Amino acid sequence: MPQKSMRQALNEALAQEMRRDPTVVVIGEDVAGGAGTEGRSDAYDGVAGIV
Repeated sequence: MPQKSMRQALNEALAQEMRRDPTVVVIGEDVAGGAGTEGRSDAYDGVAGIV
């Protein structure tokens, strides 16, 4: 089984769930991106580099 960091696993899980269900919203401190943006281009990845 391939090894993954906690950061990789969390980003993968969030991306999978958001693809599966378009109504999913991620809310929290230092969440990258914002409404109507492409995501990473406008934010720095948060303190843990997640999302």
